[in-house]
Amino acid sequence: MIPTRGVILVVADERGCETCFGFFKYAEFIKDQGGHIVVESGLGGKWIFEDWVKTPDPRFRAIVKEFSTAGYVIEEQDDFRQV
Repeated sequence: MIPTRGVILVVADERGCETCFGFFKYAEFIKDQGGHIVVESGLGGKWIFEDWVKTPDPRFRAIVKEFSTAGYVIEEQDDFRQV
């Protein structure tokens, strides 16, 4: 399904390596050509957060943590967290 709205933040480090963060909103329903609802998307008009951050760089991980703290991320998983 293609998002109906979106906001993308692209962050680059000093070497020019880019990381993308996105907030996307998808349609609540899929309709046929006659405008009749075929199926509900199950997303209920919510904004969905996605990131493409797979780096141990603490600066990028801090950005995701800020989104989570602000309530924009339902689930946060830090694959590089030191235990």
